[in-house]
Amino acid sequence: ARVAGSTFSIVRKIQRKMPRKAFRGLDEDDDKGVQARIQVKMPRKAFRGFHEDDDDDDAIRDVITKLPSQVCLLCDMYLAVQLAGILGPIGFTELPPDFVAEGIYLLVTTLIACAIDMQSLYDMFLTSSVRILNVAAGLGVILSVLKVSIVNKVSNYDHVRLPTVSLAYDLASGKLQLNPLIRDGSEWSVESIFGSACCSYLASVFAMSVLYNGKFSLDQVGKKMLLYLVCGIALGMFSGIFATQSSFGWLLVLHAILVAWAVMQCKEFGRGKRAFM
Repeated sequence: ARVAGSTFSIVRKIQRKMPRKAFRGLDEDDDKGVQARIQVKMPRKAFRGFHEDDDDDDAIRDVITKLPSQVCLLCDMYLAVQLAGILGPIGFTELPPDFVAEGIYLLVTTLIACAIDMQSLYDMFLTSSVRILNVAAGLGVILSVLKVSIVNKVSNYDHVRLPTVSLAYDLASGKLQLNPLIRDGSEWSVESIFGSACCSYLASVFAMSVLYNGKFSLDQVGKKMLLYLVCGIALGMFSGIFATQSSFGWLLVLHAILVAWAVMQCKEFGRGKRAFM
């Protein structure tokens, strides 16, 4: 009987102690540890989006570019409505020859951009987070040029001509103003300012895309930026930009300052990188 009683009391003691020991970490001793783990996890969970989600940068860009994109699209729609009323009576078959020449100029500019960096041009209009703004700016250039070409026609260009030395001289000297955005009588018009702003913006985005894809390293982007500089000066000269004062010219000056500053940053970064190697 004593043995049975002592055995029973031992079993009772084990039954009492097992639950406390099994769950002791949650009830007594590990409360501080659990609280510490919660405190560690809370900031990580609260700020997880800033460290782990790569889409936050794109979301911020979307917010910043949303208003300019909407404004640019509204201006495009306004110009398109005006052009519909202008082109209705005359039709597309009677487009001014200077607009056809500007279309050839645009095609040549696009081919030069592809030769410099096709990937940057592809990213601008198809994969970039600001592609809507880029497309709207591209449409703004085309619509502005077409509107000014019809409203303010050039007097000494009645048909499309093949490139010659005399034609190049007339373009560079400003005697022949094929570029409607800098043409006398429309160089400070609303359409000219809007088209010039869109063109300068696209040129700046393309230059920054080339630098970004090259990781801002002169070893990778030096030749591309040199080609961009040479082609830009040539295109600007034959567009008559250097022969007249216009909104387009001043905006391109700001564009050149921005690109020069970005290239200087690449040069400083390159020096610092070599210093640590």
